Amino acid sequence: MGRFRVGVFDVDGTLVGAESWTYFHKALGTWSEARRYAELYRRGRITYHEWAQLDAGLWRGIPVSLLEELAEEVPLMPGAVETFKSLRAAGVELVLLSCGLDVMVRRVAKELGVGIYVANQLVADEEGRLTGQAVVNVSLDGKLPILKRLLAGMSAGPEACFAVGDDESMIPIFRAVGLGIAFNPRGPEVAEAAHVVVEGPDLRGILPYVLG
Repeated sequence: MGRFRVGVFDVDGTLVGAESWTYFHKALGTWSEARRYAELYRRGRITYHEWAQLDAGLWRGIPVSLLEELAEEVPLMPGAVETFKSLRAAGVELVLLSCGLDVMVRRVAKELGVGIYVANQLVADEEGRLTGQAVVNVSLDGKLPILKRLLAGMSAGPEACFAVGDDESMIPIFRAVGLGIAFNPRGPEVAEAAHVVVEGPDLRGILPYVLG
């Protein structure tokens, strides 16, 4: 057993190249309206929860199966499969924690063999069509409390955990865990909050820092 018992990964931009909300909007033709809502949120005119409901409302009536098909078309980050295989072999318990959508995160978790993941949910009716409602499980500033709960359930402290991600939602986590890795960080604040910055097209670049 190495230094780390748990590894937590962001999904959008880290394990897949796409940002799930944006990707689905562009694929489903709802991006121009979605951009307006995103701008309102950025300006502080609406809360994250209000933004998620407005955003999900644009997909009312669409079959979940269509989103599942679209999610399958997004390739995993190069080296993701091999990275997770190596980490599992080293005895690391793996967790996905995403502000993205469960339809994307579920597919990534399945492909990488990860049993523990938390993401935002789109609500569907009994016929498998989206109701236009979202369940916000992970807000942009809400990842750390969730991680603490998950770690408590595993009887692991933050120092026994490493975290990998690319955006500002990971900053509080980077500051709390034993090793924070900014993988192709989206901004200087993300890079500064991390212990290590890994740039490049292949996720295997993180392994020397994690496995030594």
